[in-house]
Amino acid sequence: MICLLYSIMSPTLVPAALLTDFVHENLKDYSLWVFITYALVAFSMVVDLVAGLYKSRKAGRRCNSRGLKRTCDKAMKYFLPMICLTCIDLIGVLFCDAPYLTMAMAAYCIVCEFVSVLESTHRKNEIARLVDFGTSLSSDDTNRELLARLSRELLNSLQNTNDDDAASNRPN
Repeated sequence: MICLLYSIMSPTLVPAALLTDFVHENLKDYSLWVFITYALVAFSMVVDLVAGLYKSRKAGRRCNSRGLKRTCDKAMKYFLPMICLTCIDLIGVLFCDAPYLTMAMAAYCIVCEFVSVLESTHRKNEIARLVDFGTSLSSDDTNRELLARLSRELLNSLQNTNDDDAASNRPN
């Protein structure tokens, strides 16, 4: 009886070579995709942090710990769901060759960070003009003239802003 129980509970029910082959075949590429998605999200968060620090420094505001803690809170909001989705993707590793749920969450996080960087580096009216520029693309000649005028105005306002910033930074 003891021999029968030992043979049932023995860890050799699944041969180690079979498990090793499964890990090498399936989880090697999977773990690379997971690493890349997490790295891209972390990189986009760093870009957003640098853009936010640049904007606050340009506006003359000091950086405080509450502002930096928001980055940590954002990391928790991004990475905790990604970890859960990675676990769900691990369950489906037999059916899918890549962690698609994790990659979808990463794409959402990267888009959110991109919008945040746009908000940090541009003024709201410039973003609205860029949105208008994108929505008015068509083959109509009047829209082409409108696009040309909007792009000239945007370039002029950016040049004026840069000239004003350069003038304010000159020593007296």
